[in-house]
Amino acid sequence: MLINAATRLLPPAQMRSFITKLVKEEIASQLIDQSLTLEDIAVNGMNVETFRKELKQLNADEIAADAKFAEKALGLQPGERAVVANGLVVGPLFDEETFEESDIQLLEKLMMSRNAKIPEIGFGSHLIPFFWQGHIIEFQFFF
Repeated sequence: MLINAATRLLPPAQMRSFITKLVKEEIASQLIDQSLTLEDIAVNGMNVETFRKELKQLNADEIAADAKFAEKALGLQPGERAVVANGLVVGPLFDEETFEESDIQLLEKLMMSRNAKIPEIGFGSHLIPFFWQGHIIEFQFFF
């Protein structure tokens, strides 16, 4: 839920830094057992109070729409994982398969080699994951 909220609520630079922290197993475990708080992992001047308020406002319908997309458009069943980048579907992934930072970098290089158009606006490009049922289902370019 936090990653989904970050992709919708934070500016690109904060979003990338925040998600990079969240996907680390150690951080995720500490958030789950509540030994870390949002304040502990806030990044780059992130306004945690505003983030919390906006997080509460996220509509369950938006999350349900993401789940419906994963099922109808990608053909994923509940619990299945896949990665989608610019229309390329990788998966479903097996339970023991992981998609690590080096895989993300390789996927980004592949997208660039296929002439993915990245406008020059000064922020650089990067892939941001989208999650469904706690698993990455899609990466999109953000600038």
